[in-house]
Amino acid sequence: MAGAVLGGEVVMVSRAGANRLRHGHPWVFRTDVRQAPEGEPASPFVNVVDERRNPVAICLYSAAGPLALRRWGPPRTPTDEKELRRRLTDALGLRGIMAPGADAVRLVHGEADDLPGLFVDQYAHALVIQTACRPMERLLPQVLALLTELVRPGLVVRRDDGSARDLESLPRIKEIMHGGPETRVRYHEGETLLDADLLAGHKTGSYLDQRENHAHAGSLARGRCLDLFSNEGGFGVAMARNAEHVICVEQDPVSVERLVANARLNGVEGRLEGRCANAFDELRTLDESGARFDCIVVDPPALAKRAGPLEGALRGYFELNRRAFRLCTAGAWLITYSCSGRVTAEMLEDVVRDAASHARRRAQVVGRRFAPPDHPGLLGLPETEYLKGLVLRVF
Repeated sequence: MAGAVLGGEVVMVSRAGANRLRHGHPWVFRTDVRQAPEGEPASPFVNVVDERRNPVAICLYSAAGPLALRRWGPPRTPTDEKELRRRLTDALGLRGIMAPGADAVRLVHGEADDLPGLFVDQYAHALVIQTACRPMERLLPQVLALLTELVRPGLVVRRDDGSARDLESLPRIKEIMHGGPETRVRYHEGETLLDADLLAGHKTGSYLDQRENHAHAGSLARGRCLDLFSNEGGFGVAMARNAEHVICVEQDPVSVERLVANARLNGVEGRLEGRCANAFDELRTLDESGARFDCIVVDPPALAKRAGPLEGALRGYFELNRRAFRLCTAGAWLITYSCSGRVTAEMLEDVVRDAASHARRRAQVVGRRFAPPDHPGLLGLPETEYLKGLVLRVF
């Protein structure tokens, strides 16, 4: 096999799987695997061939879970440390272009950076690493050594504690890999200073995919504002800079404490109120009380699961936005998001349109929001562009 991984084992895929890889698609599911090693192969990399044993690609191979192969490159692609360094350096260079001066940024975004299953976030002097598959986890020592050399962080935290790990029968792990023991870090989102615990906070410590959207919402805020699913105050604190009063609704009591502390850190604690409550219930209570707001942000967690029907998730988005429309003053801003990969931008817009109609409100679409460019999508893989939002002027 010309260009094969030295000592690498062979995985045979179906014609459909081979065509996907040849056309640059990054994934092959286990249903398209025709022959594979038993258990974990000696190398994280395997040689992929079609049913005629023609070379197709070099891939990372996972022995468990529905996603068997992640494309590394065509058959002659190097798999050594030099190639890993090149890819990491390219990813870091892109961030220097797309997010100059930012001290909180996603440095590596998985498949979109040609580093399948690897995610790296930077918060000031600290890095947070996540691996989404076993073969990338096996490369973690090399990744850590290279990142320590290239970025020189004072702290590196591993946050492999998400539910996606369950799909590949991987243990959930969160630990300090370098530096410490303190894991609280302060970083900026524009003019806003935020404090995050990288070991205990949500995701990798915060929601960097909303970094630019937090600042945008803050620029529109005025009068009375409502921030739903507030987490630790990314939207709420930015809005409190310009608003008279912001109610932040968050179900997790620890996050409520942290959002209030972040408000204090920015000198806006007098204009921000944290409420520990279920957002659906609080919306109903506010509606029934006749409350009205000049700016509302709806930013729920992913309501659509990885499998199964979407109807329940779409009903959730409908109800949240229907109630939010009812709470808007004439001329209010309604900024609404979905981070569910299975809910497309078109689906979200359809749901929001139906919610406006049911609430008997009209709205202008004045903007569509996505993740910032340090979270690049991959052409042909819509799952990488999971975050989408609408900025509406309500009448």
